[in-house]
Amino acid sequence: MGFLNFNLTADLTPLFTWNTKQLFLSLEAEYENIHGVHNTIVLWDRIVRRPEDARVKVVGAKNKYAYKEIGGKGFGKG
Repeated sequence: MGFLNFNLTADLTPLFTWNTKQLFLSLEAEYENIHGVHNTIVLWDRIVRRPEDARVKVVGAKNKYAYKEIGGKGFGKG
């Protein structure tokens, strides 16, 4: 099981153009487990619906979704 604290600052207003309705932001982590299997997990996400909300500043946030390396006998692997 793992937990993460992070800070994020971004100005995404230039991404809103005449045909942009919303932005989906996500923070992902990639890692390789002890068996050499590559994994990608989503730690945090946010939907930005208006250009007025496109200046994102997140300070001292924690991962929104818990993550746990699952394996062993539960998946039929030794």
